[in-house]
Amino acid sequence: MHRPDLVLMDIVLEGDMDGIQAARQIRDRYSLPVVFLTSYTDDETIARAGQIEPLGYISKPFSDRELHSTIQIALYRHAAELALRVQREWLDSLLRSLGDAVVATDEFGCIRLLNRVAERLTGWSEATAKGRPFFEVVQLMELSTRRPVDPVNEALRSGRIRQGDRFVLVSRNGTECTVEDSTSLIPSSDFPTGCAFVFRDITARLSAEQALLHSQRMESLGRLAGGVAHEFNNLLTVIVGRGSEGLEASSSDPDNAVRYSEILAAADHGADVARKLLALGGRQISERKPLNANDFVRGLAHSMQGALTESISLIIEADAGSPMVLADRGQLEQAMLNLFLNARDSIQGTGKITFRTDNVHPPGPPVGPASSWVRITVTDTGVGIPPELQSQVFEPFFTTREPSMGAGLGLSTVYGIVAQSGGRMDVSSTVGTGSTFSVYLPVWVEQRAEVPVAPPPAASHLVSTVLLVDDDALVRRLEAAILDGGGFDIRQASGGAEALQLFTEAPADFDVLVTDVLMPGISGIDLARRLRIVRPDLPVLFVSGFSGDFVNMDEFAPHLTAFLQKPFNPAVLQKAVSDLLKSSGS
Repeated sequence: MHRPDLVLMDIVLEGDMDGIQAARQIRDRYSLPVVFLTSYTDDETIARAGQIEPLGYISKPFSDRELHSTIQIALYRHAAELALRVQREWLDSLLRSLGDAVVATDEFGCIRLLNRVAERLTGWSEATAKGRPFFEVVQLMELSTRRPVDPVNEALRSGRIRQGDRFVLVSRNGTECTVEDSTSLIPSSDFPTGCAFVFRDITARLSAEQALLHSQRMESLGRLAGGVAHEFNNLLTVIVGRGSEGLEASSSDPDNAVRYSEILAAADHGADVARKLLALGGRQISERKPLNANDFVRGLAHSMQGALTESISLIIEADAGSPMVLADRGQLEQAMLNLFLNARDSIQGTGKITFRTDNVHPPGPPVGPASSWVRITVTDTGVGIPPELQSQVFEPFFTTREPSMGAGLGLSTVYGIVAQSGGRMDVSSTVGTGSTFSVYLPVWVEQRAEVPVAPPPAASHLVSTVLLVDDDALVRRLEAAILDGGGFDIRQASGGAEALQLFTEAPADFDVLVTDVLMPGISGIDLARRLRIVRPDLPVLFVSGFSGDFVNMDEFAPHLTAFLQKPFNPAVLQKAVSDLLKSSGS
């Protein structure tokens, strides 16, 4: 049986169902057009027939021409309605698949359409929102002033459209998010028939951008701090060296001895500040060794208990199992004690501090190859940190304490120590409840390395000759004087190029290279590489205001390489050169 294209039906039919009821079922089940044939033209019958929206209505009697034209018009209207229905279904499917929220209004700014994303972000269903004013459904505020704005009515009134503006969207249940918009008018021949408002939730993107900017800012500050510390350590090297000479020469003059002692004490304090700056930049001296996080935290308990008051309790929850992390124990202790002291000072009256270890995956994007991490959290019941300050707590010189209580390098130093250990950290806090600082360290996996075989001892000279290289003249003259006082023969060079020339002239004359690391032109590392092409057994002592980790001496054999950080005591430099010559067999 063929499916009909159209149904001609009398309104009055025999049986329990009249033509209007039958036409309704035909329309609902088969979507076929219906044309009524009837001799009834009363208002009640026409009103009932109109409820099913027939595509034609012919009153008996009728002519062939009238019947033919009515059928043709009905078929044309039905085809147009089908095309419109397909187009609307296609549009609905497109709007549902969009990741952006879409809101359409009429020319008066009242809602006509919300797609699913718009429903989710605004908290309104399309059915409930239809006919309501735009500003009632899509509540927007300016980011800075939080002043209510209505870009749709502004566009309809003035013709001004928006692209890429950012607002705070307040949903129906009161939650907020940051959105970026695009407004456009729906045109007609004479005037706009409505407005389309398209927007997307950029809250997560802004958070990621802010985290990236903070990380970049901290990295830049770290590089700056490391550079300042490097130059500062060069100055301190001369102060400590010459001060030590002055102190030694003042053994018979107590007053001068006191003055030189105070100079050296001030230099020690300056060296401590430089170490904090290097820690901020992740460039301090670090002897990273495997340690058990649980044992480490438990071992801190004794020293922390002594710094507590009777009203503050300390709780240790070591639940990380037995994974090892690779860290400098002394530096990590410094970081944890710093967090502990901050926690203690934040508690007013009675409270508690909890140290906890566990195994987790750190929040945020992956960092490095580590797949397993140990988290050490320090939680206090203190006053908490306001939300607007939490993003600043790791920045150098930021502090909420009185100026007399310190320079504010504590948390930035902790941040640098953790970063140098290959980790990361974050903070969460609620004002009036307390704060939690979380330190994430990658689990250490043992890697076996080949043990280098030391070369046979070379014939020793009565006096060892040192090739001393440093671009800072004051530091170089001091180092030369110290080594000369230790019985070494010194050949000086003000940079890598000059050192290469001296070495090329007589490579066998030198027993050890003592070189600064950071120099213009040829660095100390590059200089050592070039000299060892000719003399693979040449011992090298690297000297720098940066740390050994920054120098990265992994490519050099340990028994032929050593590192000394500035500033140093004269005796320390002499001993470092002597020890290196002994370990290398020179």
